[in-house]
Amino acid sequence: MFTGFLNRTVVTAHIFYPTNIAVTSLPTGTNLVAVEIHQSSVTNSTLGFDMELIGSGYLLTTPTLANTQSGSNVLLNWPVTNGYSFNLFSTTNLVAAGSGTMTAGPVNTNAGQIVVTQFPDASTKFFRLQRP
Repeated sequence: MFTGFLNRTVVTAHIFYPTNIAVTSLPTGTNLVAVEIHQSSVTNSTLGFDMELIGSGYLLTTPTLANTQSGSNVLLNWPVTNGYSFNLFSTTNLVAAGSGTMTAGPVNTNAGQIVVTQFPDASTKFFRLQRP
C-alpha cells in the first residue's frame, strides 16, 4: 500500500529597498521610526520583516559632562545618545590655549552613559569633551 505525501516547495525571496533620507532637524532626545507591514492575502500565513537604520553626521550640541565619586576614583560621564563622536580631554592649565591631552582610563557604557574612570593624583585637572 502506498501512502501519498504533499511535496511542498518553499521559496524564500528577500527584497531589500535601500534608501538614504536626509534629515536636517531631528529634535534632541529619542526619535522613533514607525513601520507598517501588510500581508499579500488573508490566507498567507508567513510574514518577514528586517530593517536596518544607520545614522551618521554630527550633532550640533556638545553633551553635558558630569562627574561622580566612586571610592577614591572620579567617574566622568556623558550621554551615549550623542557622545560617541566626542573624546575626553584633560589639562592642568586653563590659560594655555590648545592645551590638553586625550585622557586615558577605562571607558565603559552604563545605563545610557559613557563612563571614564579617573584615578586622582596630586595635580588639579580640568576636563572637556571635544570632537577628534
